[in-house]
Amino acid sequence: MEIQRTQDERRKLMRARLVAAARELLAEIPYDELTMDAVMERAGVSRGGLYYHFPDRRALFQAVVEQINEELLVRVAGALDQSAPPTRNLRLAVIEFFRACTDPFVAKVLLVEAPAVMGQSEWMEEANARWADMVQAMLEACEKSGAKLPGDLDILANMLIATVDRAGMLVARQPDELARIEATVISLLNRIVDPG
Repeated sequence: MEIQRTQDERRKLMRARLVAAARELLAEIPYDELTMDAVMERAGVSRGGLYYHFPDRRALFQAVVEQINEELLVRVAGALDQSAPPTRNLRLAVIEFFRACTDPFVAKVLLVEAPAVMGQSEWMEEANARWADMVQAMLEACEKSGAKLPGDLDILANMLIATVDRAGMLVARQPDELARIEATVISLLNRIVDPG
């Protein structure tokens, strides 16, 4: 018996196929060489189907970036130890993010191409929108557990996101320096969450 899908389900499946095709192609070629025709062919969809979901290559690329960011959030959340002190979980989150930055695909698309394609400002807004709630909650948990955090938590969360993103770019460009970059950022975090 064949299952009948609703129009909405078919649209979601089509969109997922297009994003998957773009990801496959971006693993093989740089963004500058990505064409809508190549995505259409790889996904096996019509031109109308492609342009219904994505008006241009940049919009498709942004969907790939959003998907990678969501996967990273899940990965980082999965690395946390619910029985550990909040300050340790903050460190674990940073370490897991840096580990993800050593993945060549993540590094290429998220940390090299995304800022160039989307522009630094829009890329940072995207990063803040994705990570702000998690980082803010982690900082609030640190504060509740007795950590004396400097200044406003919202500003501190944004500063930490920017610092970790920038360090992630360093990891992406110099994966052999992971230990040094990680140690430096963790040292900075220690001074923020354990200033005593």
